[in-house]
Amino acid sequence: MERVIKIYELFFLLTLLGYSHNASSQNICPSGKSSGIYLSKEDFIKNRISSCVEQDKSNGLEQKLDEVILTRDGKKYKLAFGTFYGYYKDGSRYRAYSSGLKAVSYQGYYKIESDSNIFVYSKLVYTPKTNGRTWYYYSETLDSPMKRLTIKNMRKDFAGQPEYISAAKNFIKIQPNILVHRLQ
Repeated sequence: MERVIKIYELFFLLTLLGYSHNASSQNICPSGKSSGIYLSKEDFIKNRISSCVEQDKSNGLEQKLDEVILTRDGKKYKLAFGTFYGYYKDGSRYRAYSSGLKAVSYQGYYKIESDSNIFVYSKLVYTPKTNGRTWYYYSETLDSPMKRLTIKNMRKDFAGQPEYISAAKNFIKIQPNILVHRLQ
């Protein structure tokens, strides 16, 4: 049976399972199919993964919409949004993010696609009319607010840095299904 875990329960659970997120004993994820979580913003920025294990029938991590289900030693734990900063799965990092806006809310887990100069994220979004579309976002740092990846936003944020505008245009060109406003 799945259950929602609060942040203090999550720390306790990981302690019981023998996982630590101290820098001196940080977990190095095994190669191949592995998963783990980032308990805090600092852990995410420093890439300190807690509870990182190789995935098998008794250990795994799955995301269903905006829920994360962590399976350790055959037991499933439903992790509530906001109780951890992100997760690692199969070589990719995912950031938990909520814009806090009521009209157009960006809440969920975003996959880091690029981390050079600026951070580019993707998120698969399902609507009643589509089988899912990938939307792209960016942030200047791993802990700064995300914005939709559009030329208009890039021009506003990087007005004095044409190399960022050029990089965004190139990124948009190579993504066959990118949904952005191509405002010139």
